[in-house]
This record gives sequence, structure tokens and C-alpha cells, in this order.
Amino acid sequence: MRTFLGVKLGFLPFILFLVLIHPFGVTLAATIALVLALGALAWRLEAGDLKLMELPLTVLFALALAGGLAGIGDADAWSVATYATLGVTGLVSVLVRRPWTSDYSRAAFAAEADTPVFFWVNAVLSGLWGVIFIYLAAAVILHLPGILTAAIMVAGILASIFGPRLLMPLFAPMMIARPRYDWPAPAILGGDRDAEVDVAIVGAGIGGLTAAALLAAAGARVAVAESHVVAGGFCHSWLRKERHEGRPLVFRFDAGVHDISGVREGGPVTSVLERVGAEPLDWLRLDQRFHIAGRIVDVPRSADDYVALLSREFPGSAAGLAALFADIRAIFDGMYAMAPANTGIPGQPTTVEALLAFPKAHPLTVRWMPRPFAELVRSHIADEDCIRLLFGLSGYITDDPAKLTVAAMAPLFGYVFFGGYYPRGGSGRLADVLADAVTAHGGEVLLKAPVSRILVENGAARGLRLANGREIRAGAVISNADIRKTFLDLVGRDRLPGAFGREIDALRPSCSAFAVHLGLKEMPDAPPIVHISTGAGHCGAVMTSKVDPSAAPEGYGTMELLRIVSNDEASGWFAGEDRSAIETTRRSNAYIARKREEGDRLIATAAAVFPGLEEAIVHRSEASPITFARYELTSAGAIYGLSGLGGFEAKSPVPGLVVAGSATHGAGIEAVVISGARAAEALVPGILATRPPQAAAA
Repeated sequence: MRTFLGVKLGFLPFILFLVLIHPFGVTLAATIALVLALGALAWRLEAGDLKLMELPLTVLFALALAGGLAGIGDADAWSVATYATLGVTGLVSVLVRRPWTSDYSRAAFAAEADTPVFFWVNAVLSGLWGVIFIYLAAAVILHLPGILTAAIMVAGILASIFGPRLLMPLFAPMMIARPRYDWPAPAILGGDRDAEVDVAIVGAGIGGLTAAALLAAAGARVAVAESHVVAGGFCHSWLRKERHEGRPLVFRFDAGVHDISGVREGGPVTSVLERVGAEPLDWLRLDQRFHIAGRIVDVPRSADDYVALLSREFPGSAAGLAALFADIRAIFDGMYAMAPANTGIPGQPTTVEALLAFPKAHPLTVRWMPRPFAELVRSHIADEDCIRLLFGLSGYITDDPAKLTVAAMAPLFGYVFFGGYYPRGGSGRLADVLADAVTAHGGEVLLKAPVSRILVENGAARGLRLANGREIRAGAVISNADIRKTFLDLVGRDRLPGAFGREIDALRPSCSAFAVHLGLKEMPDAPPIVHISTGAGHCGAVMTSKVDPSAAPEGYGTMELLRIVSNDEASGWFAGEDRSAIETTRRSNAYIARKREEGDRLIATAAAVFPGLEEAIVHRSEASPITFARYELTSAGAIYGLSGLGGFEAKSPVPGLVVAGSATHGAGIEAVVISGARAAEALVPGILATRPPQAAAA
């Protein structure tokens, strides 16, 4: 009703024009209508609330006034022109995907205004009124019965008043995400007993291990094949021996993962570990410092304290900061609203009732998720230095923060709201407890077992062939490998739909990195994580020995320096990406010298904020894009999957083949845990429900 009355008010000049045109003539009717329309238009412009339908009406009233003064056209002719203008404009508004009724209904349905349901409901109503207006034009020309015209008008009015509430449930199902490749899930639990396992998994990265542990805990027979000598992918730890002043030393470093989000009550990482019965980890909170924009900012553990600190640093942005963080928290909470019912794994509502309720409960989430994060920030903050600081954690997922959406960036603020954590004993401990959970539930984790082929039979994935010739027959396959290698090398282009193959060809690897791992005899006075952006360069410094002394001998410490490297720069390290080319490159004198020079530059960048760093080094080793490609088998040494991904669906075009990892939910441990859980869900619907399927059946 509120929307209908709003339309009536906006259409008042039109109504008066039609009421006055026959008894008082075109000139007077057009004059009154034009004055009112211009006044309304001026008010709309000042309020920044221009209505699509009112502009052509204003133009038409001006033409009618000119026509009346010139004696052109009678009352019927201008009535027809008015109705026709409204009808054509209404239909065109639907075609250009801006239904004119949405201009009036947005305020009444603010929560739903950014949903597909809102668009389609208004598209129906706008199209209906477009047809009604065209009919009214025809009725004037053909002198159709007035009672029929009145009946159609009443039907349109009733549709406008009651239609939205009736149509919303009708269109709500289209908001339920449907896989692009919606093949039926195979019978995994208690399925094909002729196969060696129910699910074979390529790669023991955290995504693959998460899927394996959840499936094994649910009763599936699983086997994970990993090419490396340890599980974990980028989430593993390694040791380096050194001697200093005659003393043998051992330092522990991490392959790339240190700061882990999702570690909180009800968080994805914590919930999955609890669900699969993994050995409890001792999680250590990592504090952060930013050397950025000429400032040193130590991030407090409380989000409120962080807002207060930033407000002191940027007093002109204080009000905007408070509003921005409140918005981000509301968006964050909305994104995780479905998690409690799904083992801490966020997702979309899956019922019509939940879909209709979600926009009202989480309007900011619906409105902002697909939009650029920079747009959200700039709606509150103008200070460029402050904005740079707010993007400080973007390097955790990309080298191109300008392209980040709110959906991609908001989860990173989990570090601000809840903190980031490091497992005592090294990041590899997370991989260890997941792998142990797999084996504890009867699954198998094979190391030094590279996969040469995903077996596809009768159009469906049916297992793996290892490089040693062994075949593992399976009811389904999950690939946690590089997505290009998964489809182009392991499946084979000839088994892919043409369009999908071209999509894979078009994907570019994400950024890579250059890292230097240092054993130090003296540690800087700084928090465990320092983000450096100064005139000397950009890098991150991680000192896990600050919170976990087991990373270094007593009296010593570790520092890992990492600089994000764009894909273009990373590609320059490679003469070729096949195994032999990489091995040839890494043994060349030119490569060794370049790696040393890059390491020197990175150390110099860190030394600008850590005076005396060079003199404290007792051990040093470097990792280039070549290193990441060699150990992690990623395209061009990519550390965050493929550029632009993080929205790839779990189900692939090959029935029975599901993908996990950064391709589906983006980079970071929390994201790949979510990806692994969703991969398991794709094969066993309901596996993430708070009550496991077998428990519910019991």
C-alpha cells in the first residue's frame, strides 16, 4: 500500500492532466500538470532521488502545452500520447533491467532491494503496467467500453498492492544457488563396494584434508594422494640446520602459512576440527604492526580499541571509521549467519523461508557483498592514508586490492574482530591433525604419491592413476590440485566441454611470492607480524618464534620475509614450467645469483624498520616463484590459486569430480577449509549439518 500511494503521489501531475484535459482543454491541463511535474522534478533532483517514469511525463506535458497553444492535437490525441509514453517507458525499463516500479518500492522493501527477487517482482509489475498503459491508449483510440477499462485498472491496482508479497515467495527459489553442473551426487556412503574407496582425493593441502576428514568421519572410505613428502601444501613446516659459533642449531620455518583466521568458537577451522575429532591444537594469538603511510600502528586485540586508535591517528575520519567498522561487522555477521547449522561453514540460505528472511536480518550483507570494497570504504572515509591502512591485510589474498569485492575482503576483518592464530609446533601441525583424523576414521593419506591421471569412464570420474602406475578405483574424485593442472593435465582437454576448456585456458595464475627465511641471534622489539610499506619497499615480516620459542634454539629466533610478486614478474623466473625445465633453471648460476640479489633487497627493505638486522643473521635461505612451483605444483608458482577465482563451483563439468582449494572460496586457510567442507557437501549432501546424517538416522 505504501508503494502504491507513493506511485500515486509521483503520478499526481499525470492524474490531474487526464482529469482536466477533457473538461478544460489541453492548454490548461498541460499547464497545471507541467508546473506540478517541474516542481516534483526539482525536488527529486535536489534529494538525489530521480524517478525514471517522471522525466518523460514532464517532457510530454511540455509538448502538450506547446501543442495546445499551437492548436495541435485534441484531448483524445494527447491522452493517447500520455498513455503510450507511459506504456513504452514501462516496457523499456524492464528490458534495460531497471523496472520503473522499483523506484517507488525500494524504500518500502529496503532489505530486499538488492536481491534478484526484488528485481523480478518489479519487472513483473512494471511490465504489467506497461501493458495496461498500452491498453488504455488503445481503449481511447478504439472507444472501448469504460467498464472493461475500469476493471483492468482495478486489477492493476490490486496487483500493485498485494502482488509483491504474493510474488516474492514465487521468485525466492531463484536465489537458491544452483550448481552450474548439477549432476546428482553419487551414492558415497554405502555406495559402490566394488570400488577400492568411495572418494579419492588429489592433493593433501588443507582443502583436500578437510574434505577427506569430514567424509571419513561420516563413514566414507577415502584415500588422499599427495606428491610431497609431507601433507599440508602451503601449510607445512620444515627444518634447517646451521652452526653458529661452533654450536649446532635447528630452525623451524613455515612454507607460507602463519596467521590463521576462523579459529574461534563456532568458526570454520575450530568447528571442522571438533567435528572430525582432531587432536586439539594449542593456538597462539599473533599480534600485528603496520609500518605504513609514514605511521607505526600496533593493532589492538579489541576491534573497538582499534577503531579508537585509528580515530586518534586520523581524527578527521573518526565518525566514518566507527560507521565503517560497524558496517563491516554487520556484513561479516551476515556472511556467517548460516554457519552455526553447518559445522561453522558459511553459506547461503537454502529454503524459501530463510531466503525471504535473510535480507531483512542482514540488509547490508545483501547490498554490499558483490560491490567493490573500495566503494564501501570511500562511502565513509576520504583520507587516502587511512584507506591504505584499511587495505593492509589485502596481501593475504591478492596483489591487486583494487579489484577486491566486499565479499572477498570482509572475511579478512575476522582478524580484527577475533584475531589470527598460529598452532604451537608450526603450521604443519594443522595438516598433521587433519591427516591423523583421516587415518583414525579408516582413511589413507599417501605421501610421495603424485597423480598422473584422473580416471574418467563413461563420462564420470572413477578414480586416480598414480605416477607409479597404481590405480585407485573410486566412486568419486576431489581435486585439491592447481585447477589448470587438474583439468588440462589430469583430466585432459579432450574430456572437457569446449566452452569450459576455453574458460580454463583463459585463467591466469595468481600472484606468487619471494621469501627469505632468517635465523637470527637477536630479535627486533616488534610484534610477531609486521607489515612494511615504506620508501624502502614493501614486505611482510613474520616472527613466529616470538610466540612459539620451539621454532628456534634458545637465545635465537626466526624471521620470515615475504614480498608478493605479480604474475607478470613471477613468469619472468621461468624458462619453462615442466619439471625438467624447473630443475635446470634452479641449478643455473644465473638463477642462484638472482635469488641472492632478490634476497638482499628484501632484507634491506626489512632493515629499514629493523636496524641491525643484517648483523643478526646466522641462517638464511630463499624461496622464489620457482620454489613454490617445484614444491606445490602450482602454475607459475602461484600462491593464491588462479587470478580472479574464488567463485569457482565445487562441482565440475565431469560428473563425480569435485574441486577444492582456493579456486572455490579464495586464498587463506579459513577459505580452503570452507572449500574442502563444501566439496564434501557436494558429494554427500547434508554432511555439514550440525547433526551428522548417521546421528540423525540413529
